Amino acid sequence: MRPAGLRTHLLRAAVVPLLALAGIALLWSFLDHNHRRETRMMAEQYASNLSVAYAAAVNLHRLNAEAHYEAYVTTPAVLDLLRQANEVDANALPVVRGRLYRQLLPVYRKLRAQGLRQLHFHTSRSESLLRFHRPERAGDSIADVRPAVRMANERLRAVSGFEGGRVLPGFRYIFPIVVDRRHYGSVEFSLPFEEIHRELDRLLPGSEIALMLSRAVTVDLVFAEHRNLFSPSPLHPELLIEHPDVSRLSGRLADTANASALMEQLSRHHAVHAAISAGSHLALPLIIDGQGYLVSLHAIRDIAGERAGFIVAHTQAPQLLAARASMRGELAIGSLLILLCAFAAQRLLQQRRELRLQRSRLQAITEHMDQGLYVLDAEGRATYINGAASRMLGYTAEELRGEIIHDLIHNHALSDHMPLAQCPAFNATRQLESFRGIEWFVGRDKRLFPAELSCRPLIEDGVHIGSVNLFTDITERKAREDELVHQATTDPLTGLANRRRFMLEAEHELARVQRYNHGESTLLMIDLDHFKDINDKHGHSAGDAVLLHLADLLRHNLRALDLAGRYGGEEFVILLPSTSADEGWRLAERLRLALANSPTDFEGLSIAVTMSIGLTTLRAGDRSMAAVIERADEALYSAKEGGRNRVEMLAAAQPAGTNQLPKKP
Repeated sequence: MRPAGLRTHLLRAAVVPLLALAGIALLWSFLDHNHRRETRMMAEQYASNLSVAYAAAVNLHRLNAEAHYEAYVTTPAVLDLLRQANEVDANALPVVRGRLYRQLLPVYRKLRAQGLRQLHFHTSRSESLLRFHRPERAGDSIADVRPAVRMANERLRAVSGFEGGRVLPGFRYIFPIVVDRRHYGSVEFSLPFEEIHRELDRLLPGSEIALMLSRAVTVDLVFAEHRNLFSPSPLHPELLIEHPDVSRLSGRLADTANASALMEQLSRHHAVHAAISAGSHLALPLIIDGQGYLVSLHAIRDIAGERAGFIVAHTQAPQLLAARASMRGELAIGSLLILLCAFAAQRLLQQRRELRLQRSRLQAITEHMDQGLYVLDAEGRATYINGAASRMLGYTAEELRGEIIHDLIHNHALSDHMPLAQCPAFNATRQLESFRGIEWFVGRDKRLFPAELSCRPLIEDGVHIGSVNLFTDITERKAREDELVHQATTDPLTGLANRRRFMLEAEHELARVQRYNHGESTLLMIDLDHFKDINDKHGHSAGDAVLLHLADLLRHNLRALDLAGRYGGEEFVILLPSTSADEGWRLAERLRLALANSPTDFEGLSIAVTMSIGLTTLRAGDRSMAAVIERADEALYSAKEGGRNRVEMLAAAQPAGTNQLPKKP
């Protein structure tokens, strides 16, 4: 064989092995890309859950702060002292400050027991009027170090969020105090991160969560004597944590072996340093010492929009190990298939058949993807639809091939019938750009579902010839986010409002009644008669069935604006906004008779049960919902003492503890 012919032979012989190696490399790249994307989505989902839980926790405490402001600060006695503080000279101001301190000290102690860190009054000039946590320090200007106070006093509207301070940073809820168009200053309720952490622990069980702060909101801002309250974080030298002697969370971070090892790894990770430098969120999947972790750095900014630090959370994730093992298995099987096909092609197939085989391999890969995939030509007609897309959309590939698929499956939020020429995704690929976003798709059965859509243009010689479109049904992910909010506010057995949600909304209703000082609302407190006997005789499952039966009865008999909640055990409460005592009485009687006349069916048994109801009204003179609840409970006790299965009322003007009830309507 001539040398030139030998070289050609060797080159031809090398084509298939080289193609096989290229196929394995592509397969590895594809599987590695999919693996990274899958694990990144796991981490992003965890980060999304952290973001939702954090927002829910902060908003919950904002509602608490609003209730505290309405209940304790806007009282006539406190407002009169604030007026005096604005009118007296400097010599008399300490006396007024002392009176204000004594007036609210019991409230401050109560709120401290509930997790409040600071209660702080400021003047209209953003000077400290009274720090309950440091009453000896007053009169200093905090306008420069506390932008939130300045914003509240200048804009005369409530400001909330994270911010540093002269003693410790915290989550601030600041309310301007304006009476009859006179600005008396502002008041601040401040919470430590531990209170936010308590809610995050409940919403994200199994997670380790810590707060790491920048120097700008810690040692650069606090009084000099408080700088020793902070220690360097194990994650980054520019971030600090509260000293373990101050925060149990910092102590737990230092004492947990897994957390220490993970923090050491994260401190060397380039993506962590980049996120901290940029002040941006980060979702990271990691495998360390044979253990999978999902890590989220949630960047937080202070009220002025400046970088404040990060909430760092992680949880163990064995699914990362499973995903890695699955990828390696698929790579091994895929590589073996490629080598076998290459050996057969070397002996049997011509170049054209070899090309068809490569195309079929690619199709086999796409058909086994969990994501839906479809390919469009330059006119928007479908040329390829994988099996996942067919299953999610309800169409066969044959039904969609050759059709303008946009007109069949793409539903836009602003227009159900947006033409293809106006579709943002299609226009992006026509301009040789990629597109990524959340879109709404509609299946053959007309079911709408949210989809994460990623589109890439197909380009040949610089000309757009079509696009590759990948989508994922994210219905379950959105449902999980909604479920987190639902779990935080709902009783798990009955589906009614839980006690926390009921009390928050009831405090708002009382504040509304007090603010407008007219009309009334009614509160019912319900207790099932002889409920313990039902549990003892038929078991707790029967008791649960009775509770569910009552909850269903309440749902069918109340208005949309009424609120029913489970107060605890067999006790229920109902808030009837804009409802008089007479109207509330008639509803209570209707509910009582409805329950008495509808026994609970349980496993072939018919369990008769009655209830006693205590009724009272919310009036502008009520100082707190605790007083209203106490009246309703007193009325309920009278109903029990009066023989049960009855309604008793205690008027708002009659103090709880008396035995004389007003005349029933």
